[in-house]
Amino acid sequence: MSPVLKRIAANGLGAAAVLGLLGLGFGELAALSLAAQTPDRVIPVEAVAEPEPNPVGDALRYRVPAMMALYGFLLVAAGELVLARRRKPAPPPAETKPDPAELLLEQLLREAEAKSRAAGENSSIPGERGV
Repeated sequence: MSPVLKRIAANGLGAAAVLGLLGLGFGELAALSLAAQTPDRVIPVEAVAEPEPNPVGDALRYRVPAMMALYGFLLVAAGELVLARRRKPAPPPAETKPDPAELLLEQLLREAEAKSRAAGENSSIPGERGV
């Protein structure tokens, strides 16, 4: 999976979840507001067995969160795609040249090792000669 799709999945699902939860509250508020604005009917209590269903309020309770989550996901996906287009790939790391002091130190160490081998010192630890 490409990094862009991973970012879309992670960020988009997070945004959809948060906006879906906010949408639940907004949908409930809209349904309550709609129910509060309907006029009272003058019907005797005995005649009403069950409260009348409110199809508009019921639809608001699930459509508002679903649409907010969907639009939030699409907005994040579009933003990530635009950012992926605008971002330039990282340049490859340039080869570093060794420091002249480091080269000189390595050369001196090689010369010292060669000199010690020529003198018969095979071991750098005193007391381990001839092993």
